[in-house]
Amino acid sequence: MKLLVLGLASLCGALRHPPPTVHLEIDILPNAVHVDVVGELHLWNAWLGTSVSTEYLLSRADCARLQAKATEFFGRANRFQLDGKPVVLNVTEVIPPTDFDPGRGMPNVRIRLRAPSETEAKTLGMVWETFELTDWFEKPAVPVTIRYRGDVEQAVLTPREPEYVWHTRVVTPRRVRLDRVSADNPTDRSLPVLSAALLCGGLGWLLFARKRHPARAGLGAAGLLLAALALRDTALVRLPWGGVRMPGETQAIDIFQRLQGNVYRAFEASTAEDVYDLLSVSVVPEILDELYADVYESLVLRGQGGAVCKVEKLDLFERALVAGPAPARGLGFDVACGWRVHGLVSHWGHEHRRLNQYRATYSVVHDGQAWKIGRVVVSEQQRVGDNG
Repeated sequence: MKLLVLGLASLCGALRHPPPTVHLEIDILPNAVHVDVVGELHLWNAWLGTSVSTEYLLSRADCARLQAKATEFFGRANRFQLDGKPVVLNVTEVIPPTDFDPGRGMPNVRIRLRAPSETEAKTLGMVWETFELTDWFEKPAVPVTIRYRGDVEQAVLTPREPEYVWHTRVVTPRRVRLDRVSADNPTDRSLPVLSAALLCGGLGWLLFARKRHPARAGLGAAGLLLAALALRDTALVRLPWGGVRMPGETQAIDIFQRLQGNVYRAFEASTAEDVYDLLSVSVVPEILDELYADVYESLVLRGQGGAVCKVEKLDLFERALVAGPAPARGLGFDVACGWRVHGLVSHWGHEHRRLNQYRATYSVVHDGQAWKIGRVVVSEQQRVGDNG
């Protein structure tokens, strides 16, 4: 299943404006600062004095040579400070491009730098001194994206303003409200067999012994009734009648729309754990891991050029129940739909809006407690508007 159907992935797709030759992606963590410097390979050759081939398939030897030179380079240029104190960032990894499309610019190499900190940084200062071959909108510049507790700050370093200081600030956790889509009638009608047996035994004992042993009859019946009460949630047997009914067409469409809206709202949360927990309200466990990994990890945090995508509006323009295979367990239905996603893309200190259109079939199932999305099959996805 391709989870691009969520309407997010293409928001950070191919760009109409040229990307910068180099940009910084910075993460402020509780016990470390991570800096990724992403630059075109020809730029690294010029800065580091290497002659690595500009083909995108770099060998391990090429990466090792770049890492050694980068360690020397960042030891003498482009200074950083944590809480007002100079810090040397260690080059930990060189990541070559995994693919390369000549129509989208030159191959980029990601050089990772790390600095441990005993406590969470309150300030991060940087002075960028190397602007040779940097270019962004035909001007020497180095865009910067700083991420902290789900918050994002962006800046641009230039020869005239090469210094920037990030300050921590209180980030209020985003409270995301989701709609738990339960059935209108009880979802589980079951009989506590053991509790029922004890209850019957208590009543029988009371009727049998009340004339011969009145005192014992009351105590015994009370004991059995208390035991029945304590064990009312054990040894449950589901009854064959009652339970969830299949919704009508109007109700089914409403259930689907609420679930699809929940998926988008879940990505407004500040942390990966919160997003994961929120998604589990509306998505079955079988596809939850794939959805979380594909959309959150690879897109929301690490979109192209450190991009940050925000869905502003969801416009559902087609929806209809369709015949589909019966779910493996419980009740379910399929909805064929078409929708548009209005998104705001922020990256490299630049923002623009984008509109994408999708068509897909959603399978909705009942898991015994609530309705959830069980499967997604995409039939169409295209960009229909872009002002950047």
